Amino acid sequence: MSSRMKQRPTHFISIPMNNSNIVANFERFKAEVLKECPNFDESLFIRAQKLHITMGVMCLMDNEERLLASKLLTEANEKVIAPLLQSRAPPKIKLKGLSYMNDDPKQIDVLYGNVQEEGHPTGFFQNLGDSLVDHFYKADDSPNTVPFMLSTKENDL
Repeated sequence: MSSRMKQRPTHFISIPMNNSNIVANFERFKAEVLKECPNFDESLFIRAQKLHITMGVMCLMDNEERLLASKLLTEANEKVIAPLLQSRAPPKIKLKGLSYMNDDPKQIDVLYGNVQEEGHPTGFFQNLGDSLVDHFYKADDSPNTVPFMLSTKENDL
């Protein structure tokens, strides 16, 4: 395994979830959890304005890689993101249930809501994430010059 693959991600690509309904529902959820679990501190929750769906993570080691990633993301907006959005109605989602990132429930670092797609065939967000990863990897024949990027699994978005 390369040293890059052992590094922690430094950057991520996300879709903001700052719709007023989503923010209000998150605030209600947080209030209910804090009421039902008095030992929980409010600082455990992210600010509602930071809610997002993570599409992928990258390990960008230097300014050259950051510039390349920026260029590729700008290209991806035109070649990948815009065509996907134009080919169907705006995606509607529902957050239902909770999952966590870790194999051991005693060592949970991140708790997240499960994304369910509504109003169009499922798989839009997975397809978008996979397409972004493909765009980054196809940008250059040399894997050493393309930032390390991982797609998220559909039920982990």
